[in-house]
Amino acid sequence: MEKAAKRRFARKLLIAVLFVGVFVSILLFYSAASNAQITIHIPPYTNRNSTVVRIDVNTSFDALYARGPTDREWVDITNSRELVITQNGIVTARAVLGTWTSSAGNVSYIEVDALRFVEPFDRVRPTLTVTNVSGNDILITARDDMSGIRNIFINDRIYSAQDFESANSDNTMVTLRYRHNGRDELIIIAEDYAGNLSREFVISGSSQNVSNQQSRPGQDYEI
Repeated sequence: MEKAAKRRFARKLLIAVLFVGVFVSILLFYSAASNAQITIHIPPYTNRNSTVVRIDVNTSFDALYARGPTDREWVDITNSRELVITQNGIVTARAVLGTWTSSAGNVSYIEVDALRFVEPFDRVRPTLTVTNVSGNDILITARDDMSGIRNIFINDRIYSAQDFESANSDNTMVTLRYRHNGRDELIIIAEDYAGNLSREFVISGSSQNVSNQQSRPGQDYEI
């Protein structure tokens, strides 16, 4: 009887240890899952047909999937961690951190999701306004409501942020003051951060004054 009681006690103890071990494993697993974080990086502005979104996870995972604005199904990016998109919109990512099988044989997936609106595509030209201030002094105003103004070209010279007379916080509107010698022809072009160029604004060498004019509104590039 005493030996049988000891065996029963040993079995109960073993079951209890196994139960505690499983419980601790589950607790640690879900704790790691709760701290998991997916980062969807916003790519630089571009006027190209496509760009790549980088997606990172701060912990180990079994699989990583993502879906772009035009994707109907999940795309497996486990190895590359990169998703190709062709238009602005919401990017969704899902990391499968592991699986758990219950005593009944049911498999559960431990997943973490994230989404972010990304807007890297800018396919619209900037616009230019050139105003005569006084004498041969002209004021160039460049505007781009998407990626912002990066450069203003006057003939073979490049003027950028440090040269602008004024600019708002995101460079969507900048001004540049320039003195025209009244003899040389000026060709003025604005460039935005996506690489789009405005239409040329030309001041002939014989002009003594510049009338208030504005280049035609930007048009979308064909995709």
